[in-house]
Amino acid sequence: MAQNSKQERFFNSKHTSEEYIEMYESNLEYFNQLASSGQVDDLARLMQIKLMKYVVSLRKEGYYTRCLTAIVELEKDLPLLKDNVALYNQYIEVYLFSKGVCLRYLNRYKESNVFFNELLSKFPDNDLYRQWFDSNKTNMRVRKVRTIYYTLMAIGVLLLVAQWVVSASIWIKVVGFWFLSVGALLFFADTLIINFINSRRRRKR
Repeated sequence: MAQNSKQERFFNSKHTSEEYIEMYESNLEYFNQLASSGQVDDLARLMQIKLMKYVVSLRKEGYYTRCLTAIVELEKDLPLLKDNVALYNQYIEVYLFSKGVCLRYLNRYKESNVFFNELLSKFPDNDLYRQWFDSNKTNMRVRKVRTIYYTLMAIGVLLLVAQWVVSASIWIKVVGFWFLSVGALLFFADTLIINFINSRRRRKR
């Protein structure tokens, strides 16, 4: 009971994300006991700490793989709290958003949008969720474009190397330079767009 009170006092008070992470990971045995008890009260306590504090802190600090692992560990327990509608709705929203964000930053855009699409079905007027959803769609389109500029740059390099090795026609050099230049231009434009999108998402994660 003393440990229970200690844990709850810590996680109910204000700390940095790193402090929440360190405290949770240094007391894994206790939290594993909560998870295995099968008691609804213990699961609710676990969700409040592991999801609302630990998972959110991992997400904010950019530990996306660790965060995703923690989220998956909680998935089987969430449905057990459905009887408490208000609590369940709060937890499910944080769960969906956190998983969507983690998958997005792991470049799993299509999977990420499964969760943002579910959020939008529950909260259709939420501009933040709409922005994340649209951002993923943009990244999926950009990923297709990448094949084009990588191919252009590869052809350009091959043509320039061929012209240098065998002293081919000057037109080979011109065409190779053109392919390489267009590919590089698309690459830099793509990089700027993605960095801009990511910077907006980081401010809202």
